[in-house]
Amino acid sequence: MIDALVSFMKYFNEQNVMEILLLLLIIIFVLAIIKLQTSNDSAFDLEDLVCHNGQLDEKKFTRFGAWVISTWGFVYIMIKNPNSIPEWYFVGYMGVWVTNVIFDRYVDKKGNDKGGSTPNSKYYDLNDKPPRNSDPER
Repeated sequence: MIDALVSFMKYFNEQNVMEILLLLLIIIFVLAIIKLQTSNDSAFDLEDLVCHNGQLDEKKFTRFGAWVISTWGFVYIMIKNPNSIPEWYFVGYMGVWVTNVIFDRYVDKKGNDKGGSTPNSKYYDLNDKPPRNSDPER
């Protein structure tokens, strides 16, 4: 019995405690998302992360998947090697997401210059109001 307790206590080194804390944070996050999703008062919908108007949107789906994988890689590197986080990964991680947003806005602007009817019109139904120029999403 004492040997089992000693081996159990040896498990709690710095690296394992960080993994346990990460697991607890993920569990809390997932439970909060589930509570928001199932609440009738909440406007939150998980489907919005990968769908548009109830249909799977390839762009949203791949962007969300890439974000999940790259974020998990970032967390994994931080946990496995907390004293030496590679700068290239942080710069690459931030560069990919900032470049993605800038490129997406550039493509949307070019599409509007070629006769698009409204800004980001591909994201709106005929029944939706087009975004105003003062919208924070633009």
